[in-house]
Amino acid sequence: MSTKWKGSCEKEQEFNFSLCNFKLVGAKYFNKGLLNSNKTLKISMNSARDSTGHGTYVSTIIAGNYVNKVSFLGYGHGTASGVVPRAMLAMYKVVWDYGNSYFSDIITAIDEVVADGIDAINISLSMIMDYHYLKML
Repeated sequence: MSTKWKGSCEKEQEFNFSLCNFKLVGAKYFNKGLLNSNKTLKISMNSARDSTGHGTYVSTIIAGNYVNKVSFLGYGHGTASGVVPRAMLAMYKVVWDYGNSYFSDIITAIDEVVADGIDAINISLSMIMDYHYLKML
């Protein structure tokens, strides 16, 4: 593990320390801005745990370990892996149910990534956008 790494795995709802290992070394979540903007909003899983599968899918593309003897419908036998199979991951969750997120939470998470000593950032976001300016056209 890099000596620069200063992060941690946060124990929260449906996420415990056993989910962190030599691949997933850190997990945190950020939603204070979102919750402060909507006091009645209910979050189904208030933790860093991936509730939709999107983060898990993207992290596999990035850092999936080597898998031998794979093929696609019997074609192209070989070894598959993510782009950087030996990479260690830290997940910083900022998007919640139905694409709810808040820019202040995203910026706070990026600041935390830098403070934790992360080498590279992949930002995969899905957000509900309301383009008010288009309504004026």
